[in-house]
Amino acid sequence: MREFHVKPYLGDPGYQNTLTIVNKFYYWSNLKKYVAKFVMRCLDYQQVKAECKNLGGLLQPILIPEWKWEVISMDFIKGLLRTSRQHDSIMVVVDMLTKVAYFIPVKSTYSTSDVHNFSSEM
Repeated sequence: MREFHVKPYLGDPGYQNTLTIVNKFYYWSNLKKYVAKFVMRCLDYQQVKAECKNLGGLLQPILIPEWKWEVISMDFIKGLLRTSRQHDSIMVVVDMLTKVAYFIPVKSTYSTSDVHNFSSEM
């Protein structure tokens, strides 16, 4: 039974898949009960099954900004090849209301104040 149920590269297949695989090769009376008991005792199954997971809780609404550029997200794409102006990174600024994005070429040596100056100009 172990060779049908436990496959490290597939994870835990669960009751139904194990029963299907065993049914292809073997049959005996009380096969379903035997497979169910075997799967219930499996440590991987116990850790993966849905009953062990914490419930998510109540949904929280996402607040929608009232004005453009009131809420932004900022990220950096680093490790690019240098341009003729020695820029090797891209600063990505996205407005969370309109989803407008700006891609600003920057140098990885820029300080926080340099980046802040770019953001305040927008």
